[in-house]
Amino acid sequence: MATRRFAVVLLSVFMAVASFAANKDLEKDITMVSYEQGWLDSEGTLALKNNSSEEVKNLVFLITYLDMSGNELDYEEFTRRVSIAPGMTKKLDIPAYEHGRNYHYYKSENMPGGSPSFKIKFQLKDYNVEEEVTEESIDDNPLSAYDYDRSSGN
Repeated sequence: MATRRFAVVLLSVFMAVASFAANKDLEKDITMVSYEQGWLDSEGTLALKNNSSEEVKNLVFLITYLDMSGNELDYEEFTRRVSIAPGMTKKLDIPAYEHGRNYHYYKSENMPGGSPSFKIKFQLKDYNVEEEVTEESIDDNPLSAYDYDRSSGN
C-alpha cells in the first residue's frame, strides 16, 4: 500500500513538472528589448523583458552574431542568474563580441573611420532551471570572462 501511494505521489509530481514545462512559451515569455556594444566596449548590454506572469530566474539563452547581410558569423550560449519580475525589463552584461577587433553593434557607437558592424539574434533556451545554473557556469569560467578576446584566444 505504501509503495502504491509513493508511486501515485511520484507520478503526481512528474505530471506537475511536465505541466509547468508545457506552459513555457520560449518565443514569447522573455524577449530582447535592446542590445548595446560600442567599438570600445568590453561588454555588451542586453535588455530582456519578462512577458510571463511569473518571476523569471536563471536564464539560458543563445546569441547568434550576424553580419550586416544576415549571414551567421558565430554563436554563444549563456547561462545567467537574474531576477526579472513579471512585465519588467532587466539589463545584463555579456562579453563583447570581437572586442579586440573593435567590432560594434550596428545601432551602437562606431569607431571614427569605421569598424566592422554586426547584428544579433536572441533565442531563449530555458528559464527557471535551478539545477543547471552553477557559480562556475556564470562568471568563474575563464572562457566566459568579460574581457575574453576570441581573436587572440586569451
